[in-house]
This record gives sequence, C-alpha cells and structure tokens, in this order.
Amino acid sequence: MVQCKKCNLFVSLVKDDIVKCKGECGNVYHKKCVNKKFMNNATCDDCQLNKCSPKQSGDDVKLILNPREESGENVLAEVNKKLAVIYNMDKKIEELTKSVEFYADMYQSLLEYKEESQKKIKALEQKNVYLEKCNKALEERVQEIEMRDKEKNLEIHGLEKCGNENTKQ
Repeated sequence: MVQCKKCNLFVSLVKDDIVKCKGECGNVYHKKCVNKKFMNNATCDDCQLNKCSPKQSGDDVKLILNPREESGENVLAEVNKKLAVIYNMDKKIEELTKSVEFYADMYQSLLEYKEESQKKIKALEQKNVYLEKCNKALEERVQEIEMRDKEKNLEIHGLEKCGNENTKQ
C-alpha cells in the first residue's frame, strides 16, 4: 500500500484505478489524479521535466558457481536452499502487503466515517440551535398568555367579605 503522489491518499496496488509511472521515480497515482499527457507517455510530470529514461530492469542476479565443485548435487542443494529462502521471503512480503492494504483500506473508511460523523454533528448542532430558539419563543408566548389571563382577574384588598356576596359574578 502506497500513497498517491498527487493527492497523498493511500492507494491499493491490487485495484485497477491506479497508474504507475514508468519513469525513474516509479511513483503511483490514482487514475483520476493524472492528466492525459501522463496516460499517453506513462511517465509523470517530474520524470518528463527531468527527461528521465524509462526504468530499466534492475541488476541481473548472477549465480556464480565454483568450477572446482566435484559434484553437481552440492550446487543443486545450495541453489535449493537459496530458492527456499527466497520463497519464504516472498510469502512473508505477500502477507505483509495484504496486511498493509487491509489497514490502509480500514484507515480510508475511518476517514470517510469521520467526515460523515462531522457533517451529522454539524447538522445536529444547527437543529439544536433552531429548537432552542423555538423553545424560547414558545416560553415567551406562554408568559404572554398567562399575563393576559391575569389581567382579567381583579383582586381588591382591604374590603370585608359579606356573607351572602357572590364573588364569581
């Protein structure tokens, strides 16, 4: 798992949406991050500017055999040992690559989840502010209605109550 050199997001080498520079740098890019010139030449802008030649094959591995060896079996045994080591290393590298790709995908999904969560939190905060304003307006209305209701009631203090007086009229 490597990063796209243009957008710096992680790129899975297994997926088809990547392009690798055939120049000396060998950088990896998302297909959406590169221009048509890159797609035609298969080299990145840096390699085109530096006029790099296409990447040449690495050092050829040479097996040096001792001509004084008496038996070909010893040579074959040594070659088999080295091949076994290479095979084991190849397996380990493959496992590590899969692990890194898995964690990179998980990281990418966590970033997306974080962005979605932040959007939801922002929307909920805005809704909360709106509801607080509505609540305050309703409280003011209730107070106003209570004030109107109290205006209709009249209390007179200091007068004596008569026995047969009807106070409800």
